[in-house]
Amino acid sequence: MRRSYLWKCLSVVLLTVSAEAKEPRVLTGHQDAVYSVAFSPDGRRLASGSYDQTLKLWDVDSARVVTTFEGHEDQVFRLCFSTDGKHLASCSADGTTRIWDTTTGKLRSTLSGHQGPVLAVAYAPDGEMLATGGFDLKVCLWDVKTSRKLLSVAHPNPVYSLAFAPDSQSFASGGAGGVIRIWQSNGAMTTELETSGGTVYELKYSPDGSSLVSAGSQRGVALWDVAQRKLIRRSTSNDSALFTVAISPDGRRLAFGGRERAVQLWSFPELKRGDALVGPQETVLAVAFSSDGKHLACGCYDGHIHLWTLNQ
Repeated sequence: MRRSYLWKCLSVVLLTVSAEAKEPRVLTGHQDAVYSVAFSPDGRRLASGSYDQTLKLWDVDSARVVTTFEGHEDQVFRLCFSTDGKHLASCSADGTTRIWDTTTGKLRSTLSGHQGPVLAVAYAPDGEMLATGGFDLKVCLWDVKTSRKLLSVAHPNPVYSLAFAPDSQSFASGGAGGVIRIWQSNGAMTTELETSGGTVYELKYSPDGSSLVSAGSQRGVALWDVAQRKLIRRSTSNDSALFTVAISPDGRRLAFGGRERAVQLWSFPELKRGDALVGPQETVLAVAFSSDGKHLACGCYDGHIHLWTLNQ
């Protein structure tokens, strides 16, 4: 029964594909699941982090590996570029967050402030701070220049996602138990959003910072008004958990993925159903838009990365 239902969902997805994008290029280089993908600020590079304990930097035009970063002693969960693109931060089940030089491929520093796996990492847009969240129920803020820990705050559940507001004055955290909290950059909590439970796997601010999108195990995406501290709308994609969500740079499209093995492109902020980008053969774990909106990438459970060129 379950298998027939999944096939029915996949059939619907296949029928809704449009000319939104060309056939994806498939990037193969990782030996296991790709948990995170991120484009460099200039859009020329794509970074990926994997269960195979490595990070890779890809050239977007040629779809070839430029650099492989090695050093983590366990799976890499998340990664993100610094604002200037010169550094790459990655967090791992080995309990560390590592900062890499994207030019030389060398390790710049190792941040050790969690007791257990580090599940989330995010740079502040102003480039001055880095946030990390872990299985140890803590969120840590770090000074980017000195790699010094500025503060540590308690979280009620393991932290799976972190996102800074565009003005860098606040950030959001999400995790198990459906908890979403919004903090000031000094560590003071300002808001706790009431979700319907489950696990919040990813959070993203809208480009203007007025709203926040969450995706998780409740099989849909939710849009929150940050100032009013309330839910604007919620939309369910299907009967599968969602692990990743991204907002296009122009703020007009939302991309998300999960167990249905496709990347959905919906309108934003209306959250109206749009096109489906097919190609992945396994669960979609990560999705990202390039800064110019021309490309979209997703990382999958089978270790493959799918890279689309979007029609403008």
